Amino acid sequence: MTVDGTVFTGNGQFKFALANGDGTQSYWSNDGSSIDGLEPTTAVDVPVVNGNYSLHLGDSSLTNMVALSVAVFANDPIFLRIWFSDGTNGFELLGTDHQLTSVAFALKAKEADTVTSLPAGLVTEANLSTALTAKLANLQSQITTLATAIAANTAKVGYTDALVSANSDVAANTAKAGITTVQATAIAANTAKVGYTDALVSANSDVAANTAKAGITTVQANAIAANTAKVGYTDALVSANSDVAANTAKAGITTVQANAIAANTAKVGYTDALVSANSDVAANTAKAGITTVQANAIAAN
Repeated sequence: MTVDGTVFTGNGQFKFALANGDGTQSYWSNDGSSIDGLEPTTAVDVPVVNGNYSLHLGDSSLTNMVALSVAVFANDPIFLRIWFSDGTNGFELLGTDHQLTSVAFALKAKEADTVTSLPAGLVTEANLSTALTAKLANLQSQITTLATAIAANTAKVGYTDALVSANSDVAANTAKAGITTVQATAIAANTAKVGYTDALVSANSDVAANTAKAGITTVQANAIAANTAKVGYTDALVSANSDVAANTAKAGITTVQANAIAANTAKVGYTDALVSANSDVAANTAKAGITTVQANAIAAN
C-alpha cells in the first residue's frame, strides 16, 4: 500500500463491505451502515507497516467492527470492498473488489457440523461403533440404577408433625414438667450465694485460730516415735510374766474352808447392847471397888 508513491507506514483508517458481484447490494459492512454496496460511515483504525496490515473481519473487539454472521456466506458470489485513508487525504476505494473463495465459505460449512437434529431413522444402533454402543448401554444401566434409587427415596415417609408428636420419646419429654417458680427462685438464690474463696477461708476466725496453733515440738515428736516403737502386752507376753505364772500356780481355798468361812460369816458379833446384857458382866459391874483407905493400906503393905 502506497500514498503518493511512498510505501505507507502508520495508523491507517479502513472501511470494509461485502457486496454482490456488481456492487449494488451490501451483505455486511464493518459498522453495519453500508447499503447498496456504498461506503460505510465509520472506519476501523489498523496499524500499517511497510504497506502491510492484518486483521480479522468481524472481530467485534475492534472499534467500529461488528460481528460477521455465518449467514452472510449463504450468498454467492461475495466480493470484498475496501476503503482507505492515511488520515490526511480522505478515503479512497482500493482497486477492484476481491472475490471471497473457499476459505471464507468454510465458515458456512462449519455451521453444518453443528446441526441440532437429524431426520428420524437416519442414525440406528447398527450405525454406531461397538465402543459407543457399550458406552450407551452403561449409561442406560446407570440411569436405571438412579431411577430405582429415586423411586425408593420417593417412597420413604419423611417425618411429619404428626409422626414426631406420636413418637414415644417425644411424648415422654413433652409430658415432663419444667421447674416451678419456687424452684426457679431457689436456683436464683443459690446462684447469688458467694462460695468460699481463699480470702474468705483465711479470714474465718476458727481457721485463723487453728493457723496460729503451734505444732508439736521435736521432743514431743521423738516421744511419740518412742511410744510407737513400744510393744504392747499380748496374751503370750502376759502368760510368760513370772508374777502371773506364780499366781496362776497357787491353789484356791478348799470346800471345808469355804464352808467354815460361810459359818463364821453367819455368826452374830458382840455389840454394846449384848455385852451390857451379859449376866457376868452385870455382876462384875455391880461389885464395889476398894476404898481409898484400903488402897493406901495395900500400898503401905
